[in-house]
Amino acid sequence: MPPVHNHNPFAQSTAKPGETANEDAVRATGRLLAVADGAGGTGIYAGEWARYLVACLPEQPITTFEALDTWLADIWQPFFDRYREQPASPEVLAKFMEEGSAAALAAIWLPENPDEPATALAFGDSVALCYDPQHHTLSSTHPDLAAFAGAPTLLNWKTEPRVEGLCICELPAHPEAVLLVCSDALAQYLLGAFALQRDDAENQTTLARLRQQPHRLAAYLEKLTDAGFDRKDWYVEVLRPLLDAAQDAALFRSHLYQCCAAGWLLPDDYALAAVVPAAAGSSETINTQPDPTL
Repeated sequence: MPPVHNHNPFAQSTAKPGETANEDAVRATGRLLAVADGAGGTGIYAGEWARYLVACLPEQPITTFEALDTWLADIWQPFFDRYREQPASPEVLAKFMEEGSAAALAAIWLPENPDEPATALAFGDSVALCYDPQHHTLSSTHPDLAAFAGAPTLLNWKTEPRVEGLCICELPAHPEAVLLVCSDALAQYLLGAFALQRDDAENQTTLARLRQQPHRLAAYLEKLTDAGFDRKDWYVEVLRPLLDAAQDAALFRSHLYQCCAAGWLLPDDYALAAVVPAAAGSSETINTQPDPTL
């Protein structure tokens, strides 16, 4: 798959503050960007499953639920065989057999022709986004923040995927666009901060409704509001520092840990893969191709 001209793809992932095990996975190769967020609270081998998913994604877009179902049916058996046969305690093996391994997934397939849109896929609460700096618009597979209020639907080798967990859409891919995929904590930060500085009536009604709900998303939005995110320049003070930090693994980790310490980011593993206009990013391309045998 040839690289996209005039864009610089890069990807970074880091464990949550205070921990070393990272259950998120990233991929930025050719025209494909992907993240998977292993769900440590469901089953076992979540990080391994996340890495396996992004490594097995096809070079051509998955554009229907039926195609996703077929793809998952084609890839799950080698993963199952490997970890069923791996030395483990009876308790670990029982958990694997009874609960499987689960992860959220998001991917963007960039077009060969920049005049065409990109294809975005999200399953669960990992997110694909496109920022248009010309019109200051943010398109996403998750336009409603309420999607983060409940438990996500996840991909698990043990069960067939559920159609309600899937979103497939087209995102603009013109030369000025910033396209990215990220795991849920980063997505909530980007989408929440963007929503706070929009003053249209529909958005304000949505925010008022979310603030009245008894879930941690309401408290998180209040935290961002108290920190002045409703008055910040979203691109200059939120997105641009994140993209700049993502050019280097240590800077990425430091930036996110500082945001977490300030209460702007929920504590979690963090994963990001993106393409930015060539003039806006580093000239170095960071390609990450996970090993599907992990």
